[in-house]
Amino acid sequence: MAKVDLYDGGTLIESKAAGVGGKYTFSLDTTKLSDGTHNLRAIAFDNAGLSAETSASLTVDNTAPVVNWISPADGAVTRGEVTLNATTNEGTVTYTVDGAALTGNKATFSSDGTHTITATAQDAAGNRTSSTIKVTSDATAPTAQITSPTAGSTLTSNPVTVNVTGNDTGSGVSSLEVFANGTSIGTVSGASGTVTWTPTSGTYDLTVIATDRAGNRSPASAPVNVAVKLATADTTAPTFVGTATVQPAPTASISRGVITLDGFVKDPESGVSQVALFNGGVRLNATPSLSAQPDGSTRYALTLDSKTLPDGTYTLTVQATNGVGLVSNQDIKVQIDNTAPVLNWNAPATVGSAGTITLNATTETGAAVTYAASCGTITGSTWAYGDCQDGTAATLTATATDAAGNTTTLTRTITVDRTAPTVQITSPTQGQKFTQNPITISVSGTDNVAVDHIDVLSGTTKIGTVTGTQGTVTWAAPNGSQTLTARAYDRAGNSTDTTVTFTVALTTSDTTPPPAPSRLRPVICAGRLPSASPPATRTAVASPRSACTSTAC
Repeated sequence: MAKVDLYDGGTLIESKAAGVGGKYTFSLDTTKLSDGTHNLRAIAFDNAGLSAETSASLTVDNTAPVVNWISPADGAVTRGEVTLNATTNEGTVTYTVDGAALTGNKATFSSDGTHTITATAQDAAGNRTSSTIKVTSDATAPTAQITSPTAGSTLTSNPVTVNVTGNDTGSGVSSLEVFANGTSIGTVSGASGTVTWTPTSGTYDLTVIATDRAGNRSPASAPVNVAVKLATADTTAPTFVGTATVQPAPTASISRGVITLDGFVKDPESGVSQVALFNGGVRLNATPSLSAQPDGSTRYALTLDSKTLPDGTYTLTVQATNGVGLVSNQDIKVQIDNTAPVLNWNAPATVGSAGTITLNATTETGAAVTYAASCGTITGSTWAYGDCQDGTAATLTATATDAAGNTTTLTRTITVDRTAPTVQITSPTQGQKFTQNPITISVSGTDNVAVDHIDVLSGTTKIGTVTGTQGTVTWAAPNGSQTLTARAYDRAGNSTDTTVTFTVALTTSDTTPPPAPSRLRPVICAGRLPSASPPATRTAVASPRSACTSTAC
């Protein structure tokens, strides 16, 4: 036996001229191989240059999985319990809370405060990725009180200002809702503020309920009893003038972001004291603005952050109250969409000498995609990059816009490479004569960006491939004049050929090939087990970048 060569497909990995007891053992660092299935080939040569081979399949996975947190968000405020939801592109996800392993995905906090949650994904090859967030637990309800009017007060005119305050030592007070005889009369954002109330004559118990940022609600405060005795005899409710409009004007009947409901209402007797916005009986946190008009009407503007409502179609109610507490309602339909469209884009890393490329970002039905580029011109989805300088790292953006005007933008960097690589065959040389096999063919290439690979061909038959800029291919050539071609490709797909002609005149008369290796078996693959091979042994090592040993027997 002259030697045994180990190939990954057509690429020579190692050649050994001597074995031990008829066995040739090769060590293979799988971290230097691309992920995926590799065809390992062991080729045995005798001294006459005749060969025989066997092969085995090896699956490599050195890529760690991706972990994405869905909920809760980093920095979220929760009550005493939260359901964890993190996803991965492969493998399974496990969780730890404050360093302790969690069974399942429901975390229960024993104390209020900040907690650290880690999601870890592990794939079948043992690659691991972790992502950590922090959440604040607050299971303690806030407190609230009414500071004015005071208990026992008698109120003789409208409107009435109700002052409230709240306290929460955990996540903080989010809102204060004020009630008169159990009916909501207004909501204050934050820990203190006022509600304007226009009651009719009668006796009322005023209470307030606080809600903190974690969603805990306080009990109703101690009631403040007041008497309302109005002097006016107004019995007519306010009258709306026309129908309210939504500003800014909806796009395709859809609104998003901060909107304002703008309209007019009249009450010539006691005047308009308050205008509020409701959704199905629930008062919304819409900031009102009232201004008197020359014709005696009142113009109102109710400003609402539509993101406080889920996407959908609503019938909102504008409620106007006059000076003696009589009310009128007007309904207005509003369609809300604040969700940005989904956008996916698999763009190439490089483009070659073609000069144009069709961009292929995709989005949801009803949304449109537009593109922009730092050089060249965009026409629809076609990028013409002919005026981009060779070697330019062009920045391209794809923007998806839905019917409501919500947008999503992705950015990609694409390198323009119109220059073909250079290639040379350094061995054998032109006219060289060989009398013994195998022949080692050495090739090298250069490129302005990067050489991807070099194919070596005999006529149209590929006899081997070198990955990267240089390497060797071993060939058992037949007798006679031989012409080899080396074809170099860069990452943009540009290619260049070179050839060399030489003579093979073998001196031996041995025509019997050596016996094929009986088996090529990956024996140990620490942390990276082949998917289609005999059972392997997992070995604990200090580093995940370990070697994979194959044995040809």
